[in-house]
Amino acid sequence: MSSRLRLSRFSTLFSRIDRGIPSLGLALAWVGLVLLFASAYLVFFSSYFRIAASQVIVERVDTFSDINIAYKSLEDLYGTLIFMLDTDDIAMRIRDLQPNIESAEVSRLYPDGAKIVLASSEPAFRTYVPQEDRTYVITENGVLIAETEPNIALSSFEIIDPEFFETGFFDHRRMVDAETMRTIVLLSAALSERFSDFPAGLYRYFPDEREVHVFLESGTVLIFEIHSSIERQLSVLRFLRDARRSVLADGTTIYVDLRNLNKLFLCREKPVCQGNLVRIYGEVYADL
Repeated sequence: MSSRLRLSRFSTLFSRIDRGIPSLGLALAWVGLVLLFASAYLVFFSSYFRIAASQVIVERVDTFSDINIAYKSLEDLYGTLIFMLDTDDIAMRIRDLQPNIESAEVSRLYPDGAKIVLASSEPAFRTYVPQEDRTYVITENGVLIAETEPNIALSSFEIIDPEFFETGFFDHRRMVDAETMRTIVLLSAALSERFSDFPAGLYRYFPDEREVHVFLESGTVLIFEIHSSIERQLSVLRFLRDARRSVLADGTTIYVDLRNLNKLFLCREKPVCQGNLVRIYGEVYADL
């Protein structure tokens, strides 16, 4: 075969390939367009990337977070695109029904799931609700949770607020605002640490007066103003303990008023003291 003939055949082949390139490019463009529409359908219209109820996992790191209530909070989430998941909104939804929740860590589980890990505020006190004949735990951010197992290590707590008990619903309800409750918790911790020789058995909170009355096991009541300087009031108490220890130890002092930092008031005559307390705080002190 002559070289001229071979060159002629190669020229013919390249000519045919050259004429087919536009058709190949058009075909690839159509394939790309089809893939684009398929991807858009998969993402925006199919259920593949939408949150499925069976793929949502809720876990907790404590015994006070309620997983069942959390699932109820997430019902509107199902069917949402996983890419559109708002983690802050999810945490807010959970806290709406469980205000005791301190953190709700949300992570996406592709293609159609999510994992939420709950952490509750720690228990601080126990309180008895006579309307239900039931004991509740109060968390450090002031929320009631029905007690499942008695925790006698927690001090008792009472709130003197008749309006609070009118609704008749208490579980996962805020009893004390978070800021005030944290102050009371700090007061409790300071008394336990610095005055461990005078253990407290009951904390009674008066929201209208913004006071906490601490009942020592000796029988003496310590009156604190919760929105004043707790540290300064504790300093006055420390001075009293160091100067006249028997005042707190022997049970003959009915109450110690620590609210006035410039004047420490001790009341030791029971009829007079009880009369003062009943006149100011009501019948809650009738059985002192």
